[in-house]
Amino acid sequence: MMKEMKDGINDHYEELLTKMTKFIDKHIDSDNHKDEILVKAVLEVIEQDESINNEQEFYICPNGKSVTKIQLIPIKMVYLPSFILGILYYVLMNIKDNKYGAATYDEWCPKPTSGTRRKYTANLGIKSTRQIELLNTPEEHDDCESSRIKQSERIDEYDTVLVPETIVVEKPSLIPFITKKVKTTRYVEKRKKRKPE
Repeated sequence: MMKEMKDGINDHYEELLTKMTKFIDKHIDSDNHKDEILVKAVLEVIEQDESINNEQEFYICPNGKSVTKIQLIPIKMVYLPSFILGILYYVLMNIKDNKYGAATYDEWCPKPTSGTRRKYTANLGIKSTRQIELLNTPEEHDDCESSRIKQSERIDEYDTVLVPETIVVEKPSLIPFITKKVKTTRYVEKRKKRKPE
C-alpha cells in the first residue's frame, strides 16, 4: 500500500485527490463546522508532537506539493481533500510501528467497560482559536503558492534513508493506571536529495 501511495502521489495525484474528495463528501460531516474542527485538531497534534522534525514535509497542497511542519502550523487556508490526503501519506510513510501512540489513543478513546465500541472523548480542535478557512475548490488555495513557502521538488528526486532517533514512550507499569516514561530508539525514514549522476 505504501508503494501504491507513493507512486500515486508522484504520478497519479489528481486521481488520488478525486478519490479523497469523494470519501470526504461521504464520510466527513460539515455540519457544526466538524470538518474545520478536524483540521484544527490535526494541526494541534502535529504542532505538539516533538518527534516530528520542523523540516518534515507534508504533501497537503492541492497541486501535490509539500510544506514543512514549520510552514504548515500557521497555515490559514485549507483544501480539505488535499490536506487529509497529505496527512494520510505522512502517516503511511513515516509511522512504522502502529503501537506507537497507543497510550494517546487510549486517552482519547477510553476502553469501554463492556464490549461496546470505543467513543472519542477528547476535545482536540474544539477550543482552538486558530483561524482556518476551508476552501471549496483547489484553485482558491494560495498558501502553498505564497513566496513565504518554499515548495519541494518531487519525491522521486530523493533517496530514503533510515536514521536512528531517540524518543520517549509511555509503557505500562506494574501499578494499575500508572505508566512510566522510557527512552527508546526507533528508525525513521528521512529523505536525502539524490546527487545528480
